[in-house]
Amino acid sequence: MSPLPRPSPPLRVRPSATHRGGWLATAAVFMALAPTAAQAGNGIKPRTPVVFEDIPCMTVVDRSASPLLEIPYTIPFEDVGLTPDEVPDSRTHQFLGLCRNPDPRGFLPTYLSAVDMQAAIDIGVETPDRLGDIEDILELSPRWTDCYLRVTADAERRPITFEAAAAPVAWDTTGVEPGTYTIFGYTWEPPFNLWAPAAGAPRWTVKVVDSPDPAASAPAGVIYAEEDPIIFRDEQATIEACASAMDGSTYSVYWATDDADDELWRPVIEGVAVPPGSARFAFDYTPDPEVYGSSAVLKLAVEDPLGRRHESMMSAFVYVLDQDTPVDTTSSSTTGDDSSTGTTGSDSASNSGGPGTATDGTAGESNTDDVTTGNSSGDSSPSGSAGGDAGERGGCAVGRTGGAREPLALMLVLAIAGLGLGGRRAPAPRR
Repeated sequence: MSPLPRPSPPLRVRPSATHRGGWLATAAVFMALAPTAAQAGNGIKPRTPVVFEDIPCMTVVDRSASPLLEIPYTIPFEDVGLTPDEVPDSRTHQFLGLCRNPDPRGFLPTYLSAVDMQAAIDIGVETPDRLGDIEDILELSPRWTDCYLRVTADAERRPITFEAAAAPVAWDTTGVEPGTYTIFGYTWEPPFNLWAPAAGAPRWTVKVVDSPDPAASAPAGVIYAEEDPIIFRDEQATIEACASAMDGSTYSVYWATDDADDELWRPVIEGVAVPPGSARFAFDYTPDPEVYGSSAVLKLAVEDPLGRRHESMMSAFVYVLDQDTPVDTTSSSTTGDDSSTGTTGSDSASNSGGPGTATDGTAGESNTDDVTTGNSSGDSSPSGSAGGDAGERGGCAVGRTGGAREPLALMLVLAIAGLGLGGRRAPAPRR
């Protein structure tokens, strides 16, 4: 790959770009790291993320039809002007697949390989002892052994330009182990390399199979989170998910605290039937007093009648304010309708396996399956490429039930700022 040009052209920003994944927040993080940043010319410059738009809940690639999948992406702005003290292929994008959705309480490795780490050492932005930090190198990390693949090779890193981003990533899954993968974009610009989407944003889940028959492959499930839900302790968070599994499969949901060392998974609901076929559904999470004033993480497990099981972490936290929903005293009348129950689906059914409630995931006309079938056609219909249509998806989202819906902006701002979390520590920064 030829080195990118040294001169810095004028910054071009595309007004229509949808800046999902919190790239503005990322900029703030890099500014906060300024006192400890390496003294390269790009040391504290915000990194430019890959942006995935209209992400479907899950994409199934049936290789008996075609092994090719197109993954469209965009960028918030161009970033091509290198400083003299950067690696030659700095400010480029790469794409990877992980065999599981990462735990939002942890970190993804900063470097993909020891070769990349050495390149950063050679230009002076890392120290030689960093080669011993194997947890920060994907290829060497025990946590990710046999659990990742390169969708695009290191030598094929793309420049961060609108022209490059206009061409979808063409992933040939021939030779890939059948299974479920979470797709990430990776910004190579040491020492602060960046994974996107960030925790709390939707992530692209791809299931690779060799037959259209769901019974021919292991089940897969994913919790679809568009943001970190914030609820009061007397509320429920309504969470959407989807699954690809044979008939007769069931799903269960578990929760843990935001402590990275907490490996005790308590049941929310257990043994609920997955809707027939590949479909999305919803469940309600009722917070336990243990997470009042803090946050919880959720895990989905899908199991089929053959005993095959797939587990997936929710990429977002559920933040729980340590107080009940404030009573709205400004309204003296009600509308008289029955729309304030807060559920997202019809035919709700309580489940004795825990404090949660399962629904069928339908909400008015939003009952379209959000599991798409991938191919190389490049269209955005449920049977087309990995690109989805937000209107057809029905807005797979995270909702709230059980409390007033009047504006509480100030309280939520304070909660987000960490001032309303009951004095407990906020979750560790995540990338």
